[in-house]
Amino acid sequence: MIQYFLKEEFRRFSYTMKKSAIFLTTIYFFAAGFMVILFKDYIIKLIGYNFLFQASLISVFLFGVGVGAFGFIGNQYWQIRNKEFYLVSTPETLPISYKSTFLLSYIRDFIYYSFFNFIPLILGLFAGSIFIKTSLFTLSFISLFLFLSFLEGMALSFLLSILFSKNRKVFYFVSIVITIVILLSLRYNILLSLLVPAYFYIYNMSISLIFTIIYIFIFTFIGYNITPREFEIKMHRYRHAFERFQFKIFRKYAVLMSKEFIDILRGDMFLKLLFSYYMPVLFISLLITFMNLYIIHFVGFSALFFVVTISLFSVVIYSWLVSLDDTTYYNYLPVTQDKLINAHIISYMILSSIVSVPVILFITLYFNELALLIVVLLIFFINSFYLLTVTIYFTGLKTGSLLFDPSVFGKFMTFSITGSIILAILGNMSLINIKFLFYLLIILAVLLILSYVFYNKSIKKWSALEF
Repeated sequence: MIQYFLKEEFRRFSYTMKKSAIFLTTIYFFAAGFMVILFKDYIIKLIGYNFLFQASLISVFLFGVGVGAFGFIGNQYWQIRNKEFYLVSTPETLPISYKSTFLLSYIRDFIYYSFFNFIPLILGLFAGSIFIKTSLFTLSFISLFLFLSFLEGMALSFLLSILFSKNRKVFYFVSIVITIVILLSLRYNILLSLLVPAYFYIYNMSISLIFTIIYIFIFTFIGYNITPREFEIKMHRYRHAFERFQFKIFRKYAVLMSKEFIDILRGDMFLKLLFSYYMPVLFISLLITFMNLYIIHFVGFSALFFVVTISLFSVVIYSWLVSLDDTTYYNYLPVTQDKLINAHIISYMILSSIVSVPVILFITLYFNELALLIVVLLIFFINSFYLLTVTIYFTGLKTGSLLFDPSVFGKFMTFSITGSIILAILGNMSLINIKFLFYLLIILAVLLILSYVFYNKSIKKWSALEF
């Protein structure tokens, strides 16, 4: 059945984006591998070979965890869009077990993302070696460890997906343990080897290789054997909640906001943000901290710099809000795209405050910069709202498709990253004075004006189109 799972995956991506754009990520990964080899001497001189390899191992591991999180998406197939038919849900009607369909989904994701993402990355490394003298044996060694770390990430994600479906308490316990190991590794670097054995290669290459393979086998074996025989659909929990969530404070958007709240709760939004929002922010924090502690003071890691990173990833919240929504029947209802976008914006501001403000407060306390809390919060909300308006203008309600259009993606990156880079550079300044505040206010004022322009253009652009 694996061929049908692969065909379904390709058709799903073809439906949500241009067919030619499916291969765009393949080009990105090839180019990334090629550029790393092309500038390897400069990178190694800057951060060292060991750190470059370790950071690459952790990166591909987290990438494997991300692309392997099909269990959480599969949960949406039943809870939100259960009318659609997916092969992963065939045990409801055909004589096949969920163990088989989930394992096939795991194999499908491994084949699909290896072919379109990981293999192009490796080919890019070898292509770059044609122009820059590099040992083919070393590249083969690096490719093997990267591949195993990627596969371990997918195996761990497979296990976590099953735990999430079977026993939430165990899932939360395992997730907390993993987070604690990552946080402790800030002080004790070697602890990362407990999570990613390939990280131990510095001390013993053979042991790290053997334990990585063992981890892959154990995660897959346990995940397969604890897969439930059937899944309970829990939509009934919110069957009569629609009127309960219609708050008068939202006025004309009360009905749409009620639907938003139900989608957020039914779709386990906060759990999704744990992997797609908190994990990338945590990884970047680890990366910068390691560089500051063990290599060079590459970036001044301060609350001002950190908040810019958080605002960049906060756009993921809007993407999830759009993904959780089903716009199939909106053309038959008195709802237009601009009204739905406004409801998403309100939800975005509420969610971003809930998930981001506690993190920002913790960071200001950690770096003893509580006096700058108001300034930091101002930077976060203005920059995140600006990034949101840019995202809406270029993607509307199709964040998963239009961003893979090369022309749209280029414009999006130009407008979204420029302001953040300027803020990041400003946040790296060690001296906070009147001159700093003056420059900051000018930048934030420009971002507010641009946000207003992008918002108005977005409303005009999308209100005239059907769903």
